[in-house]
Amino acid sequence: MVYNPTISWAKNMAMNTNTLQQLLDISRRMAETRDLVPLLNYAMGVALELVAAERGYLVMVEEDGGLDFRVRLDRDGNLIEHPAEQISFSILNKVLHTLEPQLIQDAMVDPNLGGPPAWPTCACAR
Repeated sequence: MVYNPTISWAKNMAMNTNTLQQLLDISRRMAETRDLVPLLNYAMGVALELVAAERGYLVMVEEDGGLDFRVRLDRDGNLIEHPAEQISFSILNKVLHTLEPQLIQDAMVDPNLGGPPAWPTCACAR
């Protein structure tokens, strides 16, 4: 296959335009929505689509150390019923220790996770 810079540029431009449009849509919803839960679910759905993740979680750590899964969606926008049974604790622990969101291309082979997690997952927690 021959590299064609015009096609590559066009794909990047389309992706950038799409990304900017989705960010604009999130901004509009933020301005229009007063209920936080639907807004967080919408933002997570867009994030899952942008990075082609299988699952997305927004996890709050409670004072007693328990986990509150505020958002827990699969790639189709369905609610994940038992998130504590499906989340990769390797990724979640990394997020909690670094306080940075993680985008893992292939969690099963990522050397920074200390072994394969139970499920390939992307997570954000604070």
